[in-house]
Amino acid sequence: MNEAVESGHISVVETLLESGANASLADRGGVTALHYAAGYGHVDVVIALLGQDGVDVNAKEMDGYAALHCAASMGFVDAVKALLGQDGVDVNASNSLGETAFLLAALEGHLDIVKTLLRQADVHINATNNLGENALHLAAQKGHLDIVHTLLGHDRMDINARDKLLGETALHKAAEKGRLDVVNALLGNDGVDINAMDSSGNTPLDVAQRGDFQDVVRALIAVGDVTSGNDEL
Repeated sequence: MNEAVESGHISVVETLLESGANASLADRGGVTALHYAAGYGHVDVVIALLGQDGVDVNAKEMDGYAALHCAASMGFVDAVKALLGQDGVDVNASNSLGETAFLLAALEGHLDIVKTLLRQADVHINATNNLGENALHLAAQKGHLDIVHTLLGHDRMDINARDKLLGETALHKAAEKGRLDVVNALLGNDGVDINAMDSSGNTPLDVAQRGDFQDVVRALIAVGDVTSGNDEL
C-alpha cells in the first residue's frame, strides 16, 4: 500500500482499498499511508484515504507529525486544503518540537499555505515551538518577506514576542541575520519595539552591529530614538 501511495498511483491505491487493505496501518515509526500521501502531495490519494472508515486524520508518527504537518512543511497546498476539509482535523496539533502546521509553513516559506491556514478561524496565530518562537520569528530569521508582510497584516500577531532561548523578538532575529528588507518591514509597523532587549540586554541595534550589518544599523538609527543595551553608541 505505502509503495503505491508514495508513487501516487491512485488506481492501484483504490484497488487495494476495495480489496480490504488496511488504510490505517502504521509502520514501526508510526507513519501511515495518509502521512505518505500528504508528504508527497498526492491530493487524490489523500482524499481516497480520508474516505475510508477508521482513518485518523490526526494520527501522529513517532516525531509527532500528523499528515497536516507533512503537507504544510513540504508546501503542498491542495493536500493541506483536503486535510482541512476533514471533520475533526486539529489545525493546531504540534509535533515533538512544538511545531504546528502553521509554524512549519512560515519556517519553510510557503506563503499560500500560511494564507490558507490563516483563513481557519481556530488557528493559533501566536503559537510557539519549544523554543518559544512564533511564526513571525521564524519567517523573519529566514528572510521570508512575503510571509512577514502577511503576518504583520493581522492585528492578533504579537510582533514583540520574545523567544525562550535568547529572549529575542522578530526584529532581533532579522537584524542579526542582516535581513534588511525584513527589518524595514518590521520598522514600518507602529507597534514594533525598536529598543526591545533580549535576555543578555542586547537591542536589535546591538546584534546588527555585532554582525557588521551596516545597512541594518543605518536603517535602525534612521528611525530615531534607537538605543544600545550595551552602551555601544
